[in-house]
Amino acid sequence: MFKKNSNFTCRFSSVATETMAVVPAFMETTPIGGYLPQQLPNQIRCRTPKWKNTEVVTMEVSANGIDYMGNF
Repeated sequence: MFKKNSNFTCRFSSVATETMAVVPAFMETTPIGGYLPQQLPNQIRCRTPKWKNTEVVTMEVSANGIDYMGNF
């Protein structure tokens, strides 16, 4: 598994309340279940954390658990 060489994480940040949550991310191959031994993962999956209320959040992704990029 590729997890041993990376520390993929997703960081969700609230725009209004400045609340932040960091969750682990997992490497996957699309289509799911279509994994072949020579096929490398081509996406990462983040499970969205639960929030107390409905609000706008941004998501950023990190490959090393330190440097985040994106503003999704």
